[in-house]
Amino acid sequence: MDEASSKKITMRHFRGKSFPNETPMTGAEVRAVREQEQLSQVAFGRYLNMTPDYVSRLECGEVQAKGPALALLHVIRRHGIEVLH
Repeated sequence: MDEASSKKITMRHFRGKSFPNETPMTGAEVRAVREQEQLSQVAFGRYLNMTPDYVSRLECGEVQAKGPALALLHVIRRHGIEVLH
């Protein structure tokens, strides 16, 4: 086995361990993240590859972000929008 293969992390390294799950965000929390970055819904949507309508629906609580969108929202909340540049 070469060095690169021995350093590769596989699922067997995580046997018995759970992966962190991001907690859901309320509409008010999504809006707070956007406003913290001083972005319009259109601009925020562009960063997240979402339509302005979807951003609005997130902020109104009609839908909840899941998967990659939720992870990005948490990253932006912790580290700012600059991390996506």
